Amino acid sequence: MFVQSLMHRDFSVIGPNTILREVLRLLDASPIGAVPLMEGGRLKGLVTRRKLEHKITELLMAGVIVDFDDVVLPIAQETLITLSSDAIIEEAAYLLAEHDRDALPVLESDDSLVGIISEKDIGRAFSQMLGLNTPGSRLTIRVSDAPGRLAEISAAISRYEVSIVSIAAYTAVEGYRDLVLRIGTDNPQDIVNDLRSEGYKVVHVCQVWH
Repeated sequence: MFVQSLMHRDFSVIGPNTILREVLRLLDASPIGAVPLMEGGRLKGLVTRRKLEHKITELLMAGVIVDFDDVVLPIAQETLITLSSDAIIEEAAYLLAEHDRDALPVLESDDSLVGIISEKDIGRAFSQMLGLNTPGSRLTIRVSDAPGRLAEISAAISRYEVSIVSIAAYTAVEGYRDLVLRIGTDNPQDIVNDLRSEGYKVVHVCQVWH
């Protein structure tokens, strides 16, 4: 899944002379809580509701008088981090988390702004990729980190003519991986019993909500 399929293409923009009061109004009206700062047709920054409100609170706590009719630029600057429209959503998720951002601007190859992607967009995308909108069951199987394990498990499941909706994997303990499989059945017990009889450690089983 790519950023261009998730990004918001309709959004308000501000300029270097936009006053703080107006920026806050636009952020309140924005479904993504972010507005890009443009100057001379080029992207100069991205202002988000959370970061701006945090900065205002920080200034007030320090005894600084915040003039809401002053321009927003002096208190809204931070390092600009962008994505290309053909970036994969894993890259977007990494950058959002690594740099503590709520949203990221999306640029084309000529550096023109074409969209904005938010944390909420990434959350919805991963829910879809992990099969949360598909009825069935969720199995967590701990396997040694060796070739062929997934193929063996897939073969065991296919004997019951049950489809695998999604697969995810992560390192549980050193030398082992937890495979999280969502499968297209509400009654996985026979599959679980077979996997356990073949020596696989099924550590968790539950129904997929939808």
